Amino acid sequence: MKTLPSCLCILGFATASLGGAGTILLDNIGPEDGSNLYGGYGGANQIFEAGFAAYDVGTLETFDNPDGLGAVGVQAVVSGWSGTAYAGPDGIEGWVVSFYSGSGTTGAYCSSLVGDLGYYNLLPADVTYQPDFAPNTQDPAMGCFLVTPGLGGGNDLPAGLNTVGLMPINPFGANGQMLITQVGAAGIAQDPDSIFANPAGGFGNGACTDNLGLAVALRVYGGTPDPCGTALPEICPADVSGPLDEPDGYVNVSDLLAVIANWNAQGDGTFRPTGDCAPHPDGDCEVNVSDLLAVIGGWGSDCIAKGACCYSDGSCIDDVAEADCSGSWLGNASTCGECLSGACCAADGSCSQATADGCAGNYQGDGTDCGSVTCGTAPPNNTCATAAIASDGENFVTTVGATTDGPADFNVCDNFDVEQNYNDVYYTYTASCEGIVTVTLCNTVDFDSRIQIYADCTFADQIGCNDDALSGTCGLTSEINFGAVAGTEYIIRIGGYSDGGTGSGTFVVGCEEYAPGACCLGTDLCQEVPDQLSCEGFGGTWQGNGSACADVDCDPTPDNNACADATAAVEGPNAFDTSYASPSEGDPDDTLCADSFLDWGGSPDVWFSFAPGGDGTLTLDTCDAASYDTSLVLYEGDCTTKVVVACNGDGAGFDGCQAYYSAIVNHPVTGGNNYLIRLGGWNASTGPGTLTVSYTSASAVGACCVSDGTCAGDNFTYDECVNVLGGLWADGALCADVSCPQPYLGCDSSDLESDMVGTNGYVCVCPTDGFNTDTDDCNGGANQASPSYTAYTLGSYVCGEASVYVDFTGGTYRDLDWFTNAEIALGGMMTLTIGSDAPKYCLIYDLVSAGNGGYINEAGYYAVADYDAPAGDNVVLTGPIDWDTTWTCGSGLETYTFGVDFAAP
Repeated sequence: MKTLPSCLCILGFATASLGGAGTILLDNIGPEDGSNLYGGYGGANQIFEAGFAAYDVGTLETFDNPDGLGAVGVQAVVSGWSGTAYAGPDGIEGWVVSFYSGSGTTGAYCSSLVGDLGYYNLLPADVTYQPDFAPNTQDPAMGCFLVTPGLGGGNDLPAGLNTVGLMPINPFGANGQMLITQVGAAGIAQDPDSIFANPAGGFGNGACTDNLGLAVALRVYGGTPDPCGTALPEICPADVSGPLDEPDGYVNVSDLLAVIANWNAQGDGTFRPTGDCAPHPDGDCEVNVSDLLAVIGGWGSDCIAKGACCYSDGSCIDDVAEADCSGSWLGNASTCGECLSGACCAADGSCSQATADGCAGNYQGDGTDCGSVTCGTAPPNNTCATAAIASDGENFVTTVGATTDGPADFNVCDNFDVEQNYNDVYYTYTASCEGIVTVTLCNTVDFDSRIQIYADCTFADQIGCNDDALSGTCGLTSEINFGAVAGTEYIIRIGGYSDGGTGSGTFVVGCEEYAPGACCLGTDLCQEVPDQLSCEGFGGTWQGNGSACADVDCDPTPDNNACADATAAVEGPNAFDTSYASPSEGDPDDTLCADSFLDWGGSPDVWFSFAPGGDGTLTLDTCDAASYDTSLVLYEGDCTTKVVVACNGDGAGFDGCQAYYSAIVNHPVTGGNNYLIRLGGWNASTGPGTLTVSYTSASAVGACCVSDGTCAGDNFTYDECVNVLGGLWADGALCADVSCPQPYLGCDSSDLESDMVGTNGYVCVCPTDGFNTDTDDCNGGANQASPSYTAYTLGSYVCGEASVYVDFTGGTYRDLDWFTNAEIALGGMMTLTIGSDAPKYCLIYDLVSAGNGGYINEAGYYAVADYDAPAGDNVVLTGPIDWDTTWTCGSGLETYTFGVDFAAP
């Protein structure tokens, strides 16, 4: 679900200066007058108090360190987040500086904000501030300041790509939310390497997200680190010498003699004197009394780290040195209680006890045993050596029972932080042509698939891979294209994103011969080339076999990218695509739709115009299951006089749509006036879509259903039915042909299921403001950190309650309720009933594919209709359709009644 704070994660990046402290490895901050920065806007960046730890977040920056210099200085420009309780730097309790290995969505920061290459946890006294470094255009009173932490002697970093973060330790409850400033001025290249890292996932956007095209205010200086700036060894820092003048694993006479021999020696920035072993944790770069006392205090210590040695069959030995462990050593002071094992199902259906890493099959989970699981046999093409034959056309595939046979090498395309292709099966394919082979599982399998292509079973030459098809219309299923030589055999490896995430279906193979066509080289140049491979070899964009430059426009910018170039919309569907659009002007005013998550955020956009033939109502929607999260604005006037008359971020009431779409329903329009339609995306999302336009004349008549559930007549206009009678209008329909919704009369006690009630007599206690959705919701389903569901009896009617509330982070949430029933997972034609005094969803939701469908009631009515649900990992999802903060429990409360049953034949 969306929350208000999640808007922060997609904002920008920047940096500042140390005043000549070393070689600049990264500088987004630029001039010391802050002129390159867009103060008050940026990326969420904060270590919260313990109660909000799931929201710990860093907006980070990746930089190149070709010479392997150490980090001797770092700076950032930060400010408070407008609208929160941030009062200024005095409320900050400390600072964290971290350096991480990796980049993109696979770096170490995806699992922890504690840097694996370097980590500084600093007090406020360890940093210096320069206030008012850059103007804060969002909220001038909050300021925007430069922070320079003291890193001591610096930190060793490896050559190549490194990632840096500088985050305030700031209590949200007392001092609000903070951000790191984005680069906004001309002349600074927007950075494709920034990352939004929220390892615990509190913001709901995953552990790592690329902030493509954004940059934030960070600066890093490199140089030769002072060895005294690094921490002493955690184990036996007093072991400073031995017979060969190197630590030998014991604190004894050799260490005492080393301290005496180097008495009063001091480091000069290039070395730590032998014998400096105290005080903990960093020493003082001098050999003195503290070091002598440390040696005496540690006298006779055995400094060799020991812990548990865990073997692949689950057996374990405690108190073993790493060098003596022939299994997996679990670390210093570890115990065999940390050696976890479970049942391991082999390809032949046999079972053995093993650790997860030691299982050469399907691991059934920690703590399982062979007596409690049933192992099935693997498909015959479970290994590459036993690959089945695939041919052009449709081929059957199942990974049910398959083990993971191939290497963890899913790293040449987007792998979403997982390098293995789990539960894999294999096919050989002999190319039927000299050309481009397509292998697609797009919406033809029932699991989160992956696909890889190899030259042979050595796996040495991986030709390509795909997790989620790049078209964006295939959900979590896969599709890949590769150049093939006619008559050559290729290996197709099909598996899944997660261990145990198996399923069945079909895949289609096709080969299209190479042919001449047009190749776009940038946006201004088109060249006709012999084939697709030639085009891609030039770094171009292939326009298709047989295409000609005379027919190709290489500039993908939409023709209606600006208001002045708005396309005249027609009644019915109008295709659009914002993938290559740009932001045409400033963000629109969202006053008329403040609770609908318009959240334009500098979105690229396109424009349509519409001129109604007379007075009437206009309905606009972007409902399109293959589209993206849109935002929609309707203006009245021309491009110079236009005024916002309606807007919407997340709409409701339409079937077969994407998860979040936009809708403006029955907006009154005046004949002869001009209307402009502006289409963008939630927080700058982009993609293709469909705008459907429906115009109804004010004189049109139809059936009018009134509040008692009867039809008042056939000849009512929209105004007469809706505005005079408060009814529901059906354009052009007759009473004989409509089924009027029945009024919702509230929850009846007979609706309550004895095994489903909460402490207030409903299914679940209504969340109030300050509620923690992650941990406290009694049936919060997939939105929780640990999902929880309520069992449901098919055919029963359940009385529940739902709310809209402001959770403990300050974000606005909807209380969604989740119900499970094994029969619903089978799919089929089902009758869904939902009633409430407020509009509510009743959906059949697939937990794996996120596909869903169902109905929404009109406020004060029941909705009853049939829905043909596909088989899947289905649950029933109910809850408010929007974030209406005028409700009364927490920020809102409404009862509802729902029921689901198989439809009558």
